Amino acid sequence: MKKGSIVRDAFEEALELGKSTVKSSASAGKSIVQGALDQLLGNEAGVSPAPQETQKEMREREKKASFTPLDTQKIEETYKKQDEASIETLRSRFHDMVKTEEKKVVEEKKREKQEQVEEKERQAVEHKKIEGQKQKEAPVAAPKGKERKSIFSHKKVVERSGIERKAGTGKQ
Repeated sequence: MKKGSIVRDAFEEALELGKSTVKSSASAGKSIVQGALDQLLGNEAGVSPAPQETQKEMREREKKASFTPLDTQKIEETYKKQDEASIETLRSRFHDMVKTEEKKVVEEKKREKQEQVEEKERQAVEHKKIEGQKQKEAPVAAPKGKERKSIFSHKKVVERSGIERKAGTGKQ
């Protein structure tokens, strides 16, 4: 293939396109001029162009008559009914969604309160446990009152401190 062939093909296509355009515009111009002359000659001869228009209008009416006319009000009413039904279903879905979310929120609050109560109880038990351990670890003081070392031995009285007794103040 030669280098200039693409350019030549483009020029040939443009030339052919120009020729066909000239032919079509010439035939269109010829029909326009012919129509104008017919109207002028027809008016002089006493023939009016109005019957041609009425025939065209009649053809259009016949074409239109073969179709049933649309009742737009009825269509709008059916669309409104369909829209109302879909709106109602969406409204009920939204209502259900809101109710479920409200239930979730209420359950979440109850759960949080329950967790707080359990936490307080756990802390109270832990505090009591710590207090019990502190009491066990505290140094044991001398026993107060009587102490018996064994079953077979006699009872020994532990020395009491801070209590003073007066002799002769008992029952007589």
